[in-house]
Formats: sequence, structure tokens, C-alpha cells
Amino acid sequence: MSLFRQLLQLHDERQYKKGVKVADTILKKNPEHGETLAMKGLILYNMGEKESGLDYVKRGVRLDLTSHIVWHVYGIVQRQEHKYEDALKSYTQALRHDSENVALIRDVCTLSTHLRQFEPLVEQRLFMLKTRPSMRSHWISAAVALDLAGHQDKALLVLSDFEGTLSDLNNADASLKYEMSEVYLYHISILEKLDKYQEALQMLTDKQSNISDLVAWRESHARILTSLDKLDEAGDAWRLLIQSNPENKGYYIGFFKTKKIDLTQNLEEKEKVSALKTLGLFYEQFPKAGVIQRLRLDLAFKESFKDIAHEYITSRLTKGVPSLFVDLKSLYNDVEKLQIIGDLVEGYRTELEKSCKYSSTDDKTQPTTSYIWTLYYLTQHYSQIRQYEKALETVKAAIEHTPTLPELYLAQGRTLKRLGNQAGACESVEIARELDGQDRFLNGKSAKYLIRNGEIEKAEQLLSLFTRKAAPSSAYDLCDMEALWFMREEAKSYGQKQEYGMALKRLHQVFDTFNQWEEDQYDFHIYCLRKYTIRSYLTTLKLEDELRQNKNYIDSAIEAVRIYYQLHDDSSLVEKLTNPQSGLPDKKAQKKAKKEKEKAAAQQKAKGGKDSDGLPAPVEDKDPQGYELLKTEEPLGVAVKILAPLANTKRIDLHHVQFEIAFRRGKFAQAMKALNKTASINPDCRMLHVQSLKLKQALESDDKQNAEVKEAIVESLEKIIPKDVNLESWNADYLQRNHHNPLRLLGAAEAVVLIRGEASAKEAVNIVFNVDMKLLDATSATQIKGFIEKYDSERLEAFRVKLNTQFPYSDVFKSDEQKENEKRAIEQTRAKRTEAEVEQNK
Repeated sequence: MSLFRQLLQLHDERQYKKGVKVADTILKKNPEHGETLAMKGLILYNMGEKESGLDYVKRGVRLDLTSHIVWHVYGIVQRQEHKYEDALKSYTQALRHDSENVALIRDVCTLSTHLRQFEPLVEQRLFMLKTRPSMRSHWISAAVALDLAGHQDKALLVLSDFEGTLSDLNNADASLKYEMSEVYLYHISILEKLDKYQEALQMLTDKQSNISDLVAWRESHARILTSLDKLDEAGDAWRLLIQSNPENKGYYIGFFKTKKIDLTQNLEEKEKVSALKTLGLFYEQFPKAGVIQRLRLDLAFKESFKDIAHEYITSRLTKGVPSLFVDLKSLYNDVEKLQIIGDLVEGYRTELEKSCKYSSTDDKTQPTTSYIWTLYYLTQHYSQIRQYEKALETVKAAIEHTPTLPELYLAQGRTLKRLGNQAGACESVEIARELDGQDRFLNGKSAKYLIRNGEIEKAEQLLSLFTRKAAPSSAYDLCDMEALWFMREEAKSYGQKQEYGMALKRLHQVFDTFNQWEEDQYDFHIYCLRKYTIRSYLTTLKLEDELRQNKNYIDSAIEAVRIYYQLHDDSSLVEKLTNPQSGLPDKKAQKKAKKEKEKAAAQQKAKGGKDSDGLPAPVEDKDPQGYELLKTEEPLGVAVKILAPLANTKRIDLHHVQFEIAFRRGKFAQAMKALNKTASINPDCRMLHVQSLKLKQALESDDKQNAEVKEAIVESLEKIIPKDVNLESWNADYLQRNHHNPLRLLGAAEAVVLIRGEASAKEAVNIVFNVDMKLLDATSATQIKGFIEKYDSERLEAFRVKLNTQFPYSDVFKSDEQKENEKRAIEQTRAKRTEAEVEQNK
């Protein structure tokens, strides 16, 4: 065996130290052997010496540009650095010099799938199929590639040819039977996709004995019969499925399609009556099936709804189901149903107080717990419909009746949170936690409310009860476990405290989590096709394609972008945040932290780089405060990268920040595109009004734009601000049209500042200062308060007093004295609870 072949074998066996020695032996004789340099670089990279390894690989590429090995190695390193597009280029270059290398082609196929470059994928998969037609996986891989590329007809031909190569499956081993079962189901799914329902039905019938997934066969059978309008047969098929699982809502939806009733759409009264009658028969057959009862509530109306709701609610109040309100909340979109539910439950409360019965005609006496769960439901009911005072009165009565039920304090906390009283909400949830200190949910909920109240350190200390003791901190462990709620809440809290470094740190940890989820699919491109989990694999690909449409990602992106354009607008902000003049850390504390860090490092070194749990020691956090994120030289460039995956996402607040970034970068065409998206959602939007005015003024003073581009932008902008219109009149019209909307009043006030200049800012303040307080909600009130603070601080206190009167619970509008008094009162109640607990434990 030659030394180079030995080097390749040692790499494959992961004997890296021996591999380096062999590579050095070769390089002594031939120091410019490109392939050896590349392999040595790959081994060093895998040993953790990434910079040195990458340097060797690049040298190897430069010295032997015609070797497929050096390009393949370079692609492997780029792939490990998550530079997938560069890696694919390197693999493609390698293929030019060795077009029949199976391992190389497999890597190219995996990367092509990962990057959703399906046409090159088809080409390579078909080549592999022609090269090795005896391998079953090549047939399936080719069919999947054609399907992904949109060539379903060709995929069917490949699958049909493949199925024709097999015979006597009845005597095959179990693994082959399973594989072919999945292949047949995949084949049928493609026929469905192409609306070839008759062929799909025929195949489903012919291959029934070869399909081991009985549930999937039955679902496909029922679905195809429905599509073919064989309604009687389809109805029987759906009934069979319902009998096997009466809790599956999809089966009922499918069944009613055979009756020409679509439960996913708004139905006419006649259709509802018919569906209710049928559901009633199902209910007699499956009386314990909750989904049937819930569907009846969706369809019922007037008196029939009242009767069904009475049965549904009382049975669950008697059982003490805490999630009852969450279950019924979607019905609140119907005003009539909302009213009926409210009247019913309020009636239960009255009768239970009198006679421990739900109504005067009931024979059965209810347990005492029914009363408390009724009060619990009413608390959530009144909180949902924004009758917060009633909600607080109800929960107070409930707590007086049963002070040991944690759910009551959670409901109280949720109501106070909606009122803006974060301190009071936090205290209520903390009391709930203290009632059951070992409950992970209650501890997590309390920590969440503590973070919202700005008590981040205390929250992390609380969460440390449930995180790894060997982890550097509870925050580190939670981020490592991808706890999105924790990262999102801390990011918002730090942002409110204007600690933008830590806010960006948490937001980027959210982005890193989504990136990791996206990268996690890489191994499945090989694994799923090898294991024949084809249908699940395709579902996963679809999920991955929509990954960044998740609300957590979009919200995080918007928050991060707002911070970045603030950093761009105020260059002194970074200096203020990274070099605070007050609150410097104590030198003794710094020294103590340094010693603890050195001690922990020494312990990990003694254990071979592992922590006390035997897991790899965490990498040192070189930016614990997020200062490096703040110091970025191109904040707008970073913002553009964050927004890139959301280019086709339709959400109005996202379009606002897309405009702000494009406007600041001088990309007025992109800014106009964002305005058009906003206008398509809400043509009277406050931000559209202000941002379109900013763009018009910028265009008038700009002489750098291409004339044709500028003309196109102006033409598009004229749909929002008419040509040659007087801006004062235009703004006055907007103000008159939207005088009932506080946020749009604010938009008109902001427009006055833009039109007349900041010298007229106090006149703009007049527009919002005397706004009708009854029209305000907490969000609009906060934004108007910020506007007054910026342009007329002398009147800020008077406006704050008005807001405090309108929103007496909200922390944002309280004076410092009020906040201090509340803080002192909470501390006193906490001290009393602690004393009582100590006395009880004696």
C-alpha cells in the first residue's frame, strides 16, 4: 500500500495523529505534493487546528488545481464551516476532474438538495442511477430528485420501472417489505399530486397486501375516493378511520366532504343543522370523544349552542379542567356565542353560591371544587374581553375561597400583565410558584414574569434549579438547550432597559438556533433516503423551507434591526453603552470572578476538557456583554443580512423596518417596495403616512439616483401622495379622516414636524396632547408619550398624569413615588410570606 493510500485510510478511520505522521513523511520527500498538503490540512482541521488546517488545504489547492482530491477536501472543509454554496462550487470543480467518483457525486447531491438547486441534483441522481442501477436507493433518490424539481411525470416513470424490477415480495425479508411499502405510498402520493386519482386508487387496491402502514393506506383510500366523488364508498372509508381514532378532527372534516359540507369554511344555517345532526349520531357512538363535542360547539347556534355549551362546560367544570377557557377561546370571535358563554358561566356562579348546583332544575349537587373552577373560568373570560376590573374582583373572591390553588394566581398575574402592571403580575405568579416550588412549569412561568419585570438576575437564579449544575450559568444552559422563550424574553427586557449589547446577544442566539435547525437537516438528506422514510423527509423539507416564517424569528429580526438602525443614527451610542461612566464593576468582584474562572478552567483541564457532567467543556464566551455586536462597523449591513430571509414575508411591522434600513442606505427603490407592501395591507397606516413623506422629501433633494429609477419611484409614490399636492392639505385630510385613531393622530403630528421642521414641533404636540383618553390603549399611549417627551418635555408630566388616571395599573405611566411605594409594599408582603413559611417549618 502506498503512503498516500495509507494516509487516506487513516483519515477514514479517524486515526488523525498517525495520519499527520504519514503526511509529514510524504512531505519530507515531496514538500509541494498538493494532495498530501490538502489531506494533512483536513486532518488538522478535524483535530481542532482549524486555521492551520485551512491554510494547508488552500496551499494544496494552489499547488494542484487539476486534482479532484484537493477540490473535494476543500469542499469538505467549506461545508464544515457552513459555507455551502462555496463547498458546492469546490465539489463541482472536483467533478470536472473525476466525473465518476461516487462519493463525490453523493456529496454534490446532498449539497444540491440542501441549497434547493434541484436541476443539478436531477442530473447527478440520474447519472448515479445509470452507473449503478442495481442499487435500490439510487432509483428512489432519482425519483425524489425529479419530484423536487417539479418533474412528477418522470418521477412516476422511474418508480414504475423500479417496481417492475422486483418480484415475489411476499417472500422478501421484513426490511425490503417495509421499504417497498414506503415506495408504493410515495408513488401514490405523486399520483394524487398530479390529480391522477383513478390510477392512484387502482394502485392502492393492487398493492394493499404490500403496504404495511395500514393507517396511511386507509387515509389515502378515503382521500382518493372523496376526490373521485365516490361519496358513498368514501363515507364508509372515513367512518372506518373514525372508528379507529374518534379523536382525529381531520377524519370528520374528510367525512363531511362526502356530504358536500366543508367544515373549514363558513357554513350556511341549513348545512350547520345537517352537520350537527350527523355529529349527534357520532356522539352517541363515541360519547367520550372530545373532538366531536368541540365540533358541535363550532357549528351550533342560538338555543342549540346554549344546550351543547351547557353540557360541555359543566362537565369540565365538575372535572376541574384548567384548560377549559383555552379550549373555548376561539369561540369568542362570534359575539353571540361569547355572550351566551358569559351568561351561562355567570349563571353557574350564582346558582353554585346558592345551592351548589348549576341550575335550579338540577337534581345533582356539585362538589365544592366546581365553584372555584367556575370563578377561575370567569376570571379568564373577563380578562379576555378586557373587563379587567371584573376579572380582578372575581379572582380575588376565588383566592379568598381557595388560597392554595396556583392557577388562580396565574390568572391574576395574566390580568395584571395585560393592565401593564408587571410588578404586580410578577408577584402574583411568584405566589403561585411558592405554592408548589418543585413544579417546573410554575418556576418557568415565574422566571418569565421576573424577566419582564426587569429582574433578570433573579430569574436566572430561579431557573438554575432546573439547569445543569456543571453549566457556566443557567442562561448558558437554556440557550444551549434552544429555549426560545427565554432568549426572546431576555432580549425584550434588555432592550427596554436600553442594554442593547445583551439584547443583541440574545437575539443573535435566537438566529443561531434557527441556523442550527436549518443545518440539522443536512444529515437527513442521506439518512432518510437510505431508510426510505420518503414522505416524512419531504414534509421535513417543506417545514425547513418555511422555518424563518416562525413568529419568534420575525419578531427577533424586527427587534434586532431597530437596534441596529439606532446604532447607525447615533454614533455616540456605542461609546455610551460600552463605556458607562457609572455603575462600574467592583474591582474585588472582578478579581473574584477571574479566580473562579481560572479554577473552573483548571478543573476542566484535569478532567480532559470535560465538565463535571462528562460533557465537553463550554467554549469561553469572548463577548459576555455583547459589546462586539454593538461595535460592528456596518450596522445597516448586519441588518440587511438579518432581513434577507424575510424578503417575501408579508407582515406590516416588518415592512416598516425594511423601509427604514433601505431609506438609510439610500436604496430608495427598495424603500418604495416596502411602502407598497405596507399600503397593500393598510393604506391608512400611520407609518405609511410618515415614511412616504420622508421618502418624498428625500427624493426631492436627491441628485444621485439614476433618472429612470427616480422617475419610476416618483410615479409609484404618487399613488400614496398625489402629484403637486400641498403637503399641509394632504396631512390635514389624513388627520380629518383618522381623528378617531390615536396612532394615526400621532402620524399626522409626526408629519407636521417633517413638513414644518422641529421649530413647529410644539404645534404638532397639540394634535396629540388633547387626544380622547377613551380611545387610547397602552401601546398608543406609550408612543404618544414618547413623542411628547421628545418635542415638548415641559408638558410631559401633565400628560403622564392624564395617562395614569386612564391606566392606573400600568407601570409605564406611574410616578417614581408610586413605583417606589409599590415596590416597598411587595417587599413587605414577600417578607411576611417568608416569615410565615419559617414559622410553619418549625
